[in-house]
Formats: sequence, C-alpha cells, structure tokens
Amino acid sequence: MIRRPPRSTPKPSSAASDVYKRQGKLLLATLARIAVERDCPRLEWQVLDWNQPSIDFYEALGTKVMRDWLPCRLENQELSELAAQGTTVANHNE
Repeated sequence: MIRRPPRSTPKPSSAASDVYKRQGKLLLATLARIAVERDCPRLEWQVLDWNQPSIDFYEALGTKVMRDWLPCRLENQELSELAAQGTTVANHNE
C-alpha cells in the first residue's frame, strides 16, 4: 500500500523558525557586506505585502519597507511587443 503525504504542511516549530531567521540574517548581512565593499549605495529586494512576519523580520534589521512602491513587470508577449518598438544600442549611436 502506498501512502500519500498529508495535503497540508504543518507549521514549522519555533526552533525551525529560529534557524530560518538566523540563516536569513546571515544571508542579508553577507549581501550587505558585498554591497558596502563594492560601494553600492543600497540593497533592495521585495516582500509580499501580506507577509507580515517577514516584514517584521526585515524591519527589525533596520530595513525601510517602502510600502508606497509597487513592483512592475513586463514578460512574454508584452515584453516582446515593447522591445520591438525600441532600438538597439548600436543603432542608437549611429
């Protein structure tokens, strides 16, 4: 008999959550160090507006969550259509 895994995933334990937070902080600290070493003026990423635990985590690190900014994306056909209206760098310099 083959058993299927349960359909819902159990909540992670607080110990697992602590591990994820430590790893997340280490990752962001490492990226921050690289940014500073390369004279980058900022480090940016996105977080979903409904993900309050992550927002709280980032704010605890000193992150300014820019709630008035919305991500924009062009992909697939719309990207190709807009690209067709543009020019190449080589054509632009002629």
